[in-house]
Amino acid sequence: MFTRCVCLFACLALASATSADEPKEPKLKGALIFAGTHSQIKEERIELVTTEKAWEKLWDQHYGTPKDRRLLAESLELSVDFDTHYVVAIFSPDCWWCRVTTRERTGVAVIGYEKTYIQTEGREPDATTEQAKRERELDKERTAALAPYAFVVIPKPIRTVVIERGKRRDLSSPPEWKEVKRFPAPVEKK
Repeated sequence: MFTRCVCLFACLALASATSADEPKEPKLKGALIFAGTHSQIKEERIELVTTEKAWEKLWDQHYGTPKDRRLLAESLELSVDFDTHYVVAIFSPDCWWCRVTTRERTGVAVIGYEKTYIQTEGREPDATTEQAKRERELDKERTAALAPYAFVVIPKPIRTVVIERGKRRDLSSPPEWKEVKRFPAPVEKK
């Protein structure tokens, strides 16, 4: 019970703190974000997808085997028209979920993501009991099963895309953004 209450308060604190942490750059118009926590891609990975064939390959890796698909709670079927849009895919395991923001910086699409965690202070009462130990082990197993992802669908034309990762010392401090990947705009052929 105590753990659930702490989780609820931490989530509420995070939700109220994040709006003030947004960068002051304008939002990227027309971008759609589809996100979840149960990808079959279990390693950190960022991709720019511009073709139907590349999307089908990535989708199959993300969605997994037929057995994985049957167990997947998030049965999202995402169809993208690659004549008018493209996708930035972010896979970020080892956290509760992945918070994604889209911004525009002088013609450059900036996609920021940060791994989010639950932070508590102090020690729960009777943390040394067998029940508390079992709950901590169960929490570790649940976290290990998560594999957050985000698909950011952006309207064409394809422009330079910068991916930034935000890191925090704790939930009360704003994220520090650092560029981790850059996809240059394609050169138009004449």
